[in-house]
Amino acid sequence: MAEQRDSILGWTSLKYRQHIKDLAEDVLDEVAGDAQPCVIDDRVHEVADGSELVIYYGKAHACLWFSDHSDEIDEDLGWYKADSFPALLCQAAYFALAADVREQVDRLQEEREAAAEKVTA
Repeated sequence: MAEQRDSILGWTSLKYRQHIKDLAEDVLDEVAGDAQPCVIDDRVHEVADGSELVIYYGKAHACLWFSDHSDEIDEDLGWYKADSFPALLCQAAYFALAADVREQVDRLQEEREAAAEKVTA
């Protein structure tokens, strides 16, 4: 239960990881007929951009605290000039959450492909 020790605005590491998995499953379910990388990336962008962890800067703290990709903004947004700390925080949360979701999508795709191969073998 050590994972639930830290809590930020009701978010724990366990809750965050489950949220990422749920978002990734939604992405794969919605692009099932067209699972090309650009289609998946578009959908990942949409779910990340609409997440409460990105929209509300108070909750962006939780995203950045629990994300494995909290430094993703360095790679993707080196040119960005925020007009406020909350705006920068939300941008950083977007890139971290999108990277977490994309990583989980890739993991779930591999699991689904492996399961499908077992069924056909």
